[in-house]
Amino acid sequence: MDCAAIFNHLAGCILKRIFEDWFDNITSDALQSVLDSVERMEQGFFDENTYLWNHPTKGARFVRCGGTAEKVDDGFILRGYHYDVDDAVREEQAKVDMLIQTLDEKNEYYETLGTLENVFYSMHVIHLLEDTVTEFNSKNEVKEIVNHHNGASQMMKSVINATATEEHREATLAFTDLSTVADRLADKDLISHQFLGMHTGWMLITFIAMERDASGKPTKVIVTTRVIDDEVKQQEILIKKTQTDELTGLYNRRAYEEDIYAHNDIPEEDEFIYISLDVNGLKIVNDTMGHMAGDELIIGAAKCMSNAFIGFGNVYRVGGDEFVALLKGNKESVEGAVATFDYLTS
Repeated sequence: MDCAAIFNHLAGCILKRIFEDWFDNITSDALQSVLDSVERMEQGFFDENTYLWNHPTKGARFVRCGGTAEKVDDGFILRGYHYDVDDAVREEQAKVDMLIQTLDEKNEYYETLGTLENVFYSMHVIHLLEDTVTEFNSKNEVKEIVNHHNGASQMMKSVINATATEEHREATLAFTDLSTVADRLADKDLISHQFLGMHTGWMLITFIAMERDASGKPTKVIVTTRVIDDEVKQQEILIKKTQTDELTGLYNRRAYEEDIYAHNDIPEEDEFIYISLDVNGLKIVNDTMGHMAGDELIIGAAKCMSNAFIGFGNVYRVGGDEFVALLKGNKESVEGAVATFDYLTS
């Protein structure tokens, strides 16, 4: 066995050992959820999962994993991120547990809710059978709406119409439909939904079951909203890192494969144009001037592609000197972009 083969064998063994160590430490309750995420990655999609993992020295910790899988000859390589979110998850669970504990404290739970007023953007108790709402905390724009609507159902619709962006309004109205929330909470303690607020950025709205009838359906719920814009933006940064080519700043092959799947599943209203490009003379530059010069050539070519095709779609570096542009638009406009690229590289 030559040196290269030995190195590849050792590298493969190390990667396998790392994968096994990670996989063996997933808690039994979380295993199926993680397997479902891995299966989705193997299908070419990006996926993210938060679950309990047995740290070798710290014990059971909540971790968040996200990424995609790359097909190789003997299986798949998972690429993405894996980081500890235990403190944040347990803090959120503690807040929810504090609310749920009020179930057996009839004379004290309203006072308990009042102590949490600074934690949430808004917090209300809704009696589903009576369609009434009790406000514990809300910012001005929510407070004004609550004070002008007696019915909880009407209040909820008015709040969402006034706060959610148009793009997220329909889905958020469906989530906050009080006529279905009892059925959706029948076998759960809480349900949550993220939406983009017009003035707040990303928000998380949560329904928490407080009291239930004999059949197990909630009759009284707490509904809270919390601004999570900073958390979502941090997640977007991490996702972008897994989809970005480090050398050129363009999208990488993983992003390309995910977008190709999306193009296959979603009908295009506009014409869809696929352009394959490579860099001429890269080997000569590498051989005569060195790989740093070759990298500069690749970076320059990438900038030309980005400048020419911006506004028409995305450009991906899918190999060493191989690029793909996935563009939308009519034939004439895209031909103009190609002409611009030819000019920039002439």
